[in-house]
Amino acid sequence: ISLFIAGIGVMNVMYISVTERTEEIAIRRAFGAKGRDIEMQFLVESVVLCLLGGIIGLILGIIIATIVDLATPDMVKSSVSLGSVILAVGVSTLIGIVFGWIPARAASKKELIDIIK
Repeated sequence: ISLFIAGIGVMNVMYISVTERTEEIAIRRAFGAKGRDIEMQFLVESVVLCLLGGIIGLILGIIIATIVDLATPDMVKSSVSLGSVILAVGVSTLIGIVFGWIPARAASKKELIDIIK
């Protein structure tokens, strides 16, 4: 559930980005950018945003796990496996793709004539 809510947050941020950058989209369209180019730009931004969030979360998780290990050496033994790291990065990338695609698609559908009006 929390990943779904985070994905909706990413989608909202990307929609705001598309809305705020309407002039940039118009300029790129005027210089010949295709809808696919604009879609890929916003999709890459969404994936980078989610990847950075995932990496920051991963680093904080490792730090907290280390602190817990040091504070309770005989009680709790936590470890971070390579598989869990790959899974975390993969899931954050997937969330960026899935929830960033809709705003990216909306940006790619903006026509130059509609933006100028």
